[in-house]
This record gives sequence, structure tokens and C-alpha cells, in this order.
Amino acid sequence: TNNEETPTVGGFFLPRKQIFRASIMIVVAALSLGSRTVMNNSSEEEEESFFHTHFFGKPTNLRVFLHLFSFASFFGCSMWVSFVAGLVMFKNMPRHDFGRLQAKLFPRYFQFCLITVGICLAQEVPSQIMMNLKYFEPRTTAVMFERHIVERKLGTGHEVGQLKPSDPQKANDHELRKLTKKFGKLHGMSTSLNLIGLCLGMWHWGWLAGLVMKNFE
Repeated sequence: TNNEETPTVGGFFLPRKQIFRASIMIVVAALSLGSRTVMNNSSEEEEESFFHTHFFGKPTNLRVFLHLFSFASFFGCSMWVSFVAGLVMFKNMPRHDFGRLQAKLFPRYFQFCLITVGICLAQEVPSQIMMNLKYFEPRTTAVMFERHIVERKLGTGHEVGQLKPSDPQKANDHELRKLTKKFGKLHGMSTSLNLIGLCLGMWHWGWLAGLVMKNFE
């Protein structure tokens, strides 16, 4: 039946690595909220100095709106791509098709993040996103396509939800293992930089929450 052939969607889908990354973000959020007491002790002059630094003058409704809208867009997009979209696609697409889709998605994702964070920070360069856009993403994608060529020669790459071929003999191919190791290092650096950006975003959310709460005290 169709129900037997098609895997059902639902259930808890986060693998251990993603749970670990989410845990780091929760810790950062807790630290950020804990630092609110420090912010509450800051003087109005210090707060005004922050806005002069980041908004090039006294904040207006438009500038504050652009900052909040851009930051929310960056953070929401990053959370979706990092914890939902990629995992669902990986679990439901042949590996090579998934890789080709990611090769189209990630450059646009990093460009979107660069633009939105750039608006937030004005002339300050969000370096971790720039490194991903200009260095790690292109090299990771290039190695992935090299790996696809080797896998096609071996008659694999069609697996769904798997990083390696099911056949141990194919998985232990010398050239494939070499490219897999290289891909793993580059992909690990790219995801680590993405996690740093998310953690900084989480810290900023805590700072913004503290500002809002201070107005009610």
C-alpha cells in the first residue's frame, strides 16, 4: 500500500548533533537573560551611547524598525534552515538530490543572512557569515560534487537519510573515504560558524528582552 511505501512525517526528528547544538543555544539564552541584571545597572548615558554607535545618531522609529525586522528575519531564517528544513529534506530525499538542492540553497541562505545582519550592524561586517559565504560554502560544495562523481562510479548516492553507502565495500573505497573526510572537515567548520551566528543572535535576543522589560520596571 501507499502507506507502507511512503514513510510517515512526524515524530521527534532532531539527531544527537542537533540536540547538542540546540542545548548550546539554550545555555547562551540563559546566560544572556542572566546578564540582564548588569544591563539594568547601566546608566542611561551608556544605553544612549549604544544606540549612537549602532544607529549613527538618535534612534528613530524607522531605524529601530529596520533593526528589529532585519534581526528577526535573520534569526528566524537561520533557525528554520539549521533545525528544520535541512533535516526534513535529508530524511526524505535521495542523497545526491539533497546535495544538489543544498548547493543552490546555501549560497542564497548566507547572502540573505549577510544582508539582514548587515542592516542590523550597519557598517560592521558580520565576519562568520562572510567566511561561510566566500570560503567554506563554495569549497564544501565543490568537494561534495567531487564526492558525487566518485559515488556515481561506485553506483551509490541514491540512499535516503544516510551519509554513507549501505554497501561496506563501497563505503570503504579509498578515494571516497578521502573526499568524505575532507567534506566532513569543511562542513563541520561551516556549521560551527553558523552556530556561532545563532548563539550571538540568541544573546542579542536576551539583550533586547532586557531592554523591553526595563521599560516596565
